[in-house]
Parts: sequence; structure tokens; C-alpha cells
Amino acid sequence: GGSGGAAGGVRVNITAINAAISACARAGQWQTAVRLLDRAGARRDNFTYSTAITACGRALQEEEALALFRRMESDGVRRNAVTYNSVVAAVCACGNWRAAMELMGEMRREGIQPDNRTFSSLFVGLKNGNRLDHVLELLHEMSEVHGIEINAISYNSAISALASGGEWEAALDVVKHMRDRSRDPRRRRRRAASNGPPSPAEDISPGLITYNALLLAFERGRQWGRASNLLRDMIAGKLAVRPDITSYNLCLSAARNAGAWTRTLEILKHLEKDPAVTPTLLTYNTVLHALERADQHDTAFKLLYHMRARGVDPDATSFGLAILAASRARQLDVCLALHREILALGGGAAPDLDVYNAIIDCAAAVGDRSGDAVRMLDEMKLSDSARPNSFSYSKVISALLKERRYAAAVETYRDMLAHDLKPTLQAYNAYETALRHTTSSPHPPPP
Repeated sequence: GGSGGAAGGVRVNITAINAAISACARAGQWQTAVRLLDRAGARRDNFTYSTAITACGRALQEEEALALFRRMESDGVRRNAVTYNSVVAAVCACGNWRAAMELMGEMRREGIQPDNRTFSSLFVGLKNGNRLDHVLELLHEMSEVHGIEINAISYNSAISALASGGEWEAALDVVKHMRDRSRDPRRRRRRAASNGPPSPAEDISPGLITYNALLLAFERGRQWGRASNLLRDMIAGKLAVRPDITSYNLCLSAARNAGAWTRTLEILKHLEKDPAVTPTLLTYNTVLHALERADQHDTAFKLLYHMRARGVDPDATSFGLAILAASRARQLDVCLALHREILALGGGAAPDLDVYNAIIDCAAAVGDRSGDAVRMLDEMKLSDSARPNSFSYSKVISALLKERRYAAAVETYRDMLAHDLKPTLQAYNAYETALRHTTSSPHPPPP
């Protein structure tokens, strides 16, 4: 069923159009969704508008979502809770929490009460709009003002918002409140009296999503010890939730940020023994980053081969992190070997600016390797994403000067000026020295 008239006398199957708009929403094709809504003509209903608004929201097309919402009134389509929740979610996805609050006021004036879905979206809006100071206030308003029994989705949305800003103390308080409510004897008696198991939303026991959000809060809040303890409790089964790869990766990131590189290796070792979890490229790159920060170039180099043996191929980031560590250890040949590995990846993979500069810096420091520095500089000039900067030229000029390649140093300095780069004081002084050993050419102005 669902066939009927449309503009121009064309018969429309509204059920088919609504299904197509839903598919567009999932695929992020908001423009097609709007065109389909227009095609529905007078058969447009609440579901048609709600799904089209959702499509716009998922594509971060806030103005289009609001325009469709306002258009419902002129079309004579009555707005309900589903429609309001769709438009609130759309504006919140764009971080416009103020517009969401205004829409919630409209809901009340139309006799439609906000629910868990409304507030879950508002928490997303506060996160995207960077107004985390309102999160706890809204949680209180849900239960005390509106009498809403907060479900797991709303709790997790609030915790996720707090976690995004590293508000670990507030996030921990919400988790504790969630846990206490789930253990409330009155709530347990009500659940026992009802038929069937609770739905995922009704079961407010902290779950994997909850604890991963808390791990994120600890990671962003620089609480490495708390992150480590939480992961340990998850592994030991104390929380009735086993860690997944996200749990491990967040804890690895917290250890990296704390400079605890030895602990990253310990966590990785435990992770590789966990039959339920498989390390990812992000896992190994996080450990490599920790090793790079700690100047553990030998261990980083070994980890590259270890991850390959585990079936995870290093990418340009993996090799780049190892190059940064090897550069500070003045292991130029290692840097160049890893540089070749990046180029061999194909598919446009290339070192970034920091990696190129690290190789050039290493070549300038070890001496008698100015040719390698010049070669890296020439590669950078052809790059779309790693064009040389003043540091790159300065280090190449320094390497050339050390080997008394004065004419090449002067030429490189002038090439830097030709690329509109401001010379560093070191580069200018090196140029002055090189110039005295060549011709009496006029001096470019000092930096």
C-alpha cells in the first residue's frame, strides 16, 4: 500500500520513497534525500520529513535540516517527538546546542515532552560545541525537572561528552551514579516484576561503551594510573566487561602521553596474548610513538619487524616514527633504510615534513653526508605535502659548509630566497661564511 497522488498527477508509493530516504540517510546522501522528499508531494508524512532531516544532520547540513523542519508547518504535516528528536540530533551534530535548547522549548510548548533520545543528542551537541560545563546540569534536569528515568544511552552520551574534554572527575562521578542506580534494590525489584530481560537502554549497568568512554576521559585528562587500573580490572573480570581493542589502545595512548614507554610494551605483550582481541595498526603506531618520544630507536626498529611478523604491515607513520627516533640517535643509515621502506609502500605514501627534516638534521650532524641531505631536499621540492621550510634549507646549508662545499651552500641559500622562505640566522651566517670563500657577489639582505 501507500500509493497515492503527487504533483503533476504522478502516482507515488510513499512507503518506497520513505525507505529510499532512509537509505540516503544511512549513506549520507542528503541532497538525494531532499529531492525524494520533494517528489513525494502531498503524500509527504512525518516519517518522510524525519528521515530527510536525519539525512541532512548526518551530513552536517544544519541549515537544510532546520529548513525542512520549518517547512512541515506550511505543508500541514504535524510535528511529533520523532521529528523534534531528528532535528535536535541534526543541530547537535553541528555543535549548535543553543538551537537544540530552543527546539526543546518548542517541544514543551507543543505539549511534547523531551525524552532520553532528546537529551542524548543534547549531550552530543555540548561535546561538539565545547560546552561541557552544562553536561551535569542537564543530567540533573532530566531526572529532577522532567522526571525522565535516565537510560544507558543518555548516561554513555554524557560520559562521552565529558571524556572528550578530559573531564575525568565528572565522568567518573557519572559512572559511579550509573553503577549505584543499577544496583538499587527498588530498581531490581521492578525489573524482576516485569516480563522478559531488559532492553540495552533499560539495563543501566556500566558496559563496554561506558568504560571505554571513561578510559578516554583518563587518557585526555592525563590520568595514566587510573587508566591502567581500570584496564587491569577489566582484564581481571572485576567489572563484568572484557576489554576490546579500543580499551587497549586508549590505555596505550595514556601510557604514551605519560612517557611510560616500558608500560606500553607490557600492555602490548598482554594484548597479543588475549585471544579475543587483535592488535591493529593504531596499536603498534601508538607504541612506536611512545618509543620515539623516549629515544628508544633500537626497540622501535625491532617493533617494525615484530608487527610484520604478527600480520600487521607498517605504514608511512610507523616508519616515520622510527626515523624520528633513529635521527636523534644519529643513525643516518637506519633513517635512509626506513625512508626507502616508505617509498616502497607505493600508493602515494611519502615521508612528511618532520620526517624529511629529521633525516636532513641527522645528515648534517654526522658529517660527510651532505649529499644525502641535498637529495632529501630535492625530494621535498617535488613533494605535494612536504615542501621544504627554512629549517630544511638551514640544515642542508650547514651540512654543505661542514664539507667546505661553499659554492653549493651559496646556491642553496639563494634557492631558499627564491622560494620566498625567510632565512634563519644560522643559515645567513653559514651563507656569509661560504660567500667569503667563493666570489664577491652582492650579499642578500640578512634575515
